[in-house]
Amino acid sequence: MTLDIIVPAAGVGTRFSRCEPKQFIDLVGKPLLVHTLCIFEQIEHIKEIIVVIKQEYRSLIYDYIKKYNLRNNIKVVIGGKSRQESVYKGLSASSADRILVHDAVRPLVSVKAIRRVIKALEKRRAVTMGLPVRETVKVVDAEYLRVVKTLDRKQMWLAQTPQGFWREELLKAHFIAQKQGFFATDDVALIEAMGVDVDLIEGEARNIKITSPEDLSVVRAWLEMQTVTSGSC
Repeated sequence: MTLDIIVPAAGVGTRFSRCEPKQFIDLVGKPLLVHTLCIFEQIEHIKEIIVVIKQEYRSLIYDYIKKYNLRNNIKVVIGGKSRQESVYKGLSASSADRILVHDAVRPLVSVKAIRRVIKALEKRRAVTMGLPVRETVKVVDAEYLRVVKTLDRKQMWLAQTPQGFWREELLKAHFIAQKQGFFATDDVALIEAMGVDVDLIEGEARNIKITSPEDLSVVRAWLEMQTVTSGSC
């Protein structure tokens, strides 16, 4: 089994109130993106780490590789207008038979959790990490903010990354989505639309996706507490 990881990092973070994209914010002495890349550098199974980036930040990634002594298995690909298009461009640059897709702004996922996803991919065609919803979930009328109904939270899970796929399955799902004009917020939704079963592995509470300044504060605190690991990062 050959394995690549796609890290879509071409987003501009419209929900984040900073001038620079959040993936380049300094956190405990390193850019957020570098923290994420360092985790995957510890996974021996990964052939290439494919970082999908905007053209204007391409040289910055090469600077990071030198400055932080990252391995030379990082491939830089220019992204598209959406996350979905960026992942497709990363897929097109891969020759592996298995693919992981991981949000650039989730720098706290553990090596142990990543390895569980990889192990599941040996037999499963699609895998996602996720956490059970612990709060009561309401469906609301978007215009008037009135509660329409309450959902059974036992069936509700919050999706996380990394998500894992057989490359040909994910490539086919992207082709179909392009043809149908279907857009999704993660790649699992594309696979679901194709009728492929997706297995779920329980994720980690610490595997936070940074979407707000508050998230940034939480992740910074985690990184400050985290024991320094061995390796070039």
